[in-house]
Amino acid sequence: MANDKPTKIATRIKSATTGEEFYIGTTGLIEHVSVKLTAPTTVDWTQYEVLVQNISKATSEYITLSALGECHFEIPMGDIYEVTLPTVEDYTEPQVITYMATIAARNITHEYSHQAINLETVIIIAHVYASSQDVSVLEGLLVYATTTDGYTYSGAFDSHGRTQFTVPYGKTYYVTLPEVVGLVHDHVQEHHVAGITSREIIVHYSQQPLGAFGITDEGVAYTAEKIAELENKDIIKYVGYNDPVLSVSERGDGTRGCGFMWKVQKEVAGLSWANQNIEFDHNRLPYVTSEAAAMNAPYSGRYYTDIILEILEEKQLAGNPQLTAPAAEFCKNKSITCAGIDLNGFLGNFNEMKRAFTGNYGKSAVDAIYVALGKTNQNPNPASGDWWTSNQYSDTNAVNMTYGGFDYRYKTTSYNSVLPLYDLIIREVVS
Repeated sequence: MANDKPTKIATRIKSATTGEEFYIGTTGLIEHVSVKLTAPTTVDWTQYEVLVQNISKATSEYITLSALGECHFEIPMGDIYEVTLPTVEDYTEPQVITYMATIAARNITHEYSHQAINLETVIIIAHVYASSQDVSVLEGLLVYATTTDGYTYSGAFDSHGRTQFTVPYGKTYYVTLPEVVGLVHDHVQEHHVAGITSREIIVHYSQQPLGAFGITDEGVAYTAEKIAELENKDIIKYVGYNDPVLSVSERGDGTRGCGFMWKVQKEVAGLSWANQNIEFDHNRLPYVTSEAAAMNAPYSGRYYTDIILEILEEKQLAGNPQLTAPAAEFCKNKSITCAGIDLNGFLGNFNEMKRAFTGNYGKSAVDAIYVALGKTNQNPNPASGDWWTSNQYSDTNAVNMTYGGFDYRYKTTSYNSVLPLYDLIIREVVS
């Protein structure tokens, strides 16, 4: 005889939390889940969510936490589900929890604990090369490491020109060094990713003499008068130029001092600026359409050379692999070592070229160096002929210096001369 009543397979349970009565094991009923999160410091829980994934039904839901770190949800009896608690910065990441819904009420609690954060120790060692100053001039000055997500770490130089601080693993950071009146440092503000036990960064501060100099491989600078007294003038490998404007101008990386030098011997080439007359992102490489605008532009050919090559790589990857930038590439691929510092060349801005190589500014002082070296004029001589600069005139044209004046040519023009410039490195001045 058939039984008209369903078989009772459920058990009645009273929730200790709410006082409600539920049946477990009966098809169609639900499991009530409460989540409560705590931490030893204040956390804005409303910024976080709990992920609930019903494995049995292949569904998922993000549930926002209350200010008290609580949330609630329901799961049908018999279903398997996973709960992923939020990851909170500076705390250990919780493990994913898996359950089967079998009880009337389930309480999930989790207390966050501080994770063991690995730290990278950043050690800065500074050297000062100046006739009247030593590293003690840096004592008490702060070095900053700024991360891309807005954190700052710092340390002060001691009397020996050393400082150190720590940065948590995984942080991408930039180091900013203090500026010192009358000195310029050779630190390039490149990014680092914290992930090693310690990182040592060596920086050299040099004095900023003004004028034109002959410079040796050791970074010793000679005035024209002292060059004339040298028995062996072949020790002079570079000609350097600096003036009151260049000495305080920004390099483009947050540091100042745009004096520069170039090889005594010719290191020039007749090249095109680019092999196609196309725009190189004028937002990053602004158009310069007059001499007045050029002279008011930043004095940082090194920075703009890097921008040209950065844009070049982007365009090549974006579907124009045939594109080249011969003038900038030629300069960047040239390198020297002065006073133990490896330097890559750069394509000078119009304003930098103008200041060193024309009669309005430094030509007579630079000429005096070449005369003292036994040469009758500048060699190379950017005051004569056509010379590329790192300035962009328009989509199709780039700026060149023609006999010391402002001009522009199609970027594909191949007869313009190119002179690699280098950052000015002076360790000592013989005057």
